Amino acid sequence: MAPAPCSRGAVTFPARIFRIAGRPISIPCSSTRSRIRGCISRSSMATTRCMATADAALVNNSEAATARGATAMGIRWTFAPVLEVSRDARYGRYYESFGEDPILDSVLGAAAIKGFQGNDPSHPVIAATDKHFAGYSQPIAGHDRTMAEIPLRYLQETFLRPFQAGIDAGVATAMANSASINNIPVHASHYMLTDVLRNQMGFKGLVVSDWQDVFALKDSYHIAATDQDAIRMAVMAGVDVTMCQDVDNGTRFVNALLADVNSGAVPMTRINQAVRRILTLKFQLGLFDQKPYPKVDPAAADATVLNNPMDVALARRAADESMTLLKNATVKGQPALPLAKSSKIVVSSTSIKAVPWAATPEPIAKNLADQVGGWTLGWQGADGGGEGCCTQPTSDASNGNHLPGETVFQGLQSAVQGHGGTVTWADPAAAPAAAASADAAIVVVGEPPYAEGVGDSESNALAADQTDLVQKVAAANPRTIVVVIAGRPKVMNEAINAAGGLVMAYLPGSEGGNAVADVLFGDVNPSGRLPVSWARNVGDQPFFYQYLPGTNSGSDGTTAFFFACCGFGSSGYDPVFPFGFGLSYTGFSYSNLHAVSSGGRNGTIQATVDVTNTGTKAGDDTVEAFAAQPVSAVLVPPKRLASFSRVHLNAGETKTVVLTFSTKNLAVVQGDVDASGPLTVEPGAYQLMVENQTANFTIP
Repeated sequence: MAPAPCSRGAVTFPARIFRIAGRPISIPCSSTRSRIRGCISRSSMATTRCMATADAALVNNSEAATARGATAMGIRWTFAPVLEVSRDARYGRYYESFGEDPILDSVLGAAAIKGFQGNDPSHPVIAATDKHFAGYSQPIAGHDRTMAEIPLRYLQETFLRPFQAGIDAGVATAMANSASINNIPVHASHYMLTDVLRNQMGFKGLVVSDWQDVFALKDSYHIAATDQDAIRMAVMAGVDVTMCQDVDNGTRFVNALLADVNSGAVPMTRINQAVRRILTLKFQLGLFDQKPYPKVDPAAADATVLNNPMDVALARRAADESMTLLKNATVKGQPALPLAKSSKIVVSSTSIKAVPWAATPEPIAKNLADQVGGWTLGWQGADGGGEGCCTQPTSDASNGNHLPGETVFQGLQSAVQGHGGTVTWADPAAAPAAAASADAAIVVVGEPPYAEGVGDSESNALAADQTDLVQKVAAANPRTIVVVIAGRPKVMNEAINAAGGLVMAYLPGSEGGNAVADVLFGDVNPSGRLPVSWARNVGDQPFFYQYLPGTNSGSDGTTAFFFACCGFGSSGYDPVFPFGFGLSYTGFSYSNLHAVSSGGRNGTIQATVDVTNTGTKAGDDTVEAFAAQPVSAVLVPPKRLASFSRVHLNAGETKTVVLTFSTKNLAVVQGDVDASGPLTVEPGAYQLMVENQTANFTIP
């Protein structure tokens, strides 16, 4: 029997929980779900994809749509957004974050929170969650839920910044990091959950554990001998709510906590503190006006969640804006892209299993599950166990359910209809011969959907059969366009070198097929910018642009030139494509950069720069302003993103872009190796860089 439609399937489990709430004390129940990959709305965005848009308004609108869908299903709390800074592409949760840069993460993370909650934190539409606080994205060798060794200076300057932005945006809840930092599980860390999160950063909401992680203090980490010990550690560290696997584990938690309270090991003042936070949130969400639980109209929920025209349009816009053109070589005297809709085009891709235990591999270009990724059709994205979501029954129930949307192959076929072109499929064995007689070939590569540790990758290299397909097709037709469907950059130098064009589509979602077609045929001018660095070698992990200066003597002349011309000094940063990279079908030039400091070390910097569209096609540009500090008391990266702005320019148009940012974006932790000093802005000389433009400013 096929699963129920999205909203009804989503309502089923919460309804069982809500029945428990009908007690004489009349405290309403709340239900939550993880909104990482769009379980609740067609417009929900993969986080690395929305980061590629550099469009805070778009992120806000997308998550506002998610909030509408969640509310329609009686869900008033979401475990999102993920505010981790991801710098290791081996890590299976890499795609859940906003990317590698703390400032980009901060701006778009705050926009997501305001989208979920609305503009009044005291009356959120749904409650958002800062997660996973903090440092969860830095496990050793990229293995999920394992130890992290993070210097406190690095933790403060990089990994805490997005969480601070979330707190400043009024986020209602925070989820603790499942793993350990510097030999202490975060669920047992009073330093992290109270000293830093509450006392230093000013968080006022409730803290929830991750899945079974209170018990993990005994069962996995072995720092507690009994359930009571584990629960006491977590509660006294700062955990207010536990996330349990089932009712039995909930009972296990309650019984052990009662024993701790009765013995005095956990004082009633701490219990009252946690209860106050929980009840405050329920009042803010209006749940006491909907006792014992929110009433849900399944038909209305279906109308809100499935095929809502506004959400579909928003999903397509999000996918369009995120598409990142990485290569557009000249083929027979013309750029490889865009393609003409009158062209004869061959499409091919290898087949991959949606999850390791799936029975039948499917071609990437024909599989919507690959486009939406993990945490969607199930835990692993498809056939992954758990309750599915975002599915609609097909007319033939024996075929199961399908996610509404367009695959890449379907999107390409739809785009050429009525224009004289053809888009045909070729299996990998037949693809080179078919490509030889075509005007262009499109090869879709990538990875299957996954979530959490299932997605951990030792090498993160593109599969050998996919590389082989690209090389053979490109040898037959130099106008071979490679489209990457993946939640992270893949090491794929041979495929990149062979391709005439390369588009990073990320996990483009249900409208991804249409968006790929929009960009390949030129209906949309690509404007995405990489929110992460694209590593050259398998061993280049963790990999990010904010390497600190060093004295590496192993760089050859070419590498040294790259560092010098791109402003990275002697850091050792040598990507295939750097952070912030992305091509367009037009060109942009920059002039008249000026920067003025005001307000001292607690003030702001205002910069202006003129941006001109030098081409013949309208397009969007993301203006990125990087700051450099010629002399500093402690090491700082050669360049740090300080501010950014997305701007639309018609052909030949010039606009003056204003970039205003807080000097706090440049703060560093003072002190010696022990990082004992405060997080503060150093006075002195700075330089702002926007492409080839530089401007000096001083912070007194």
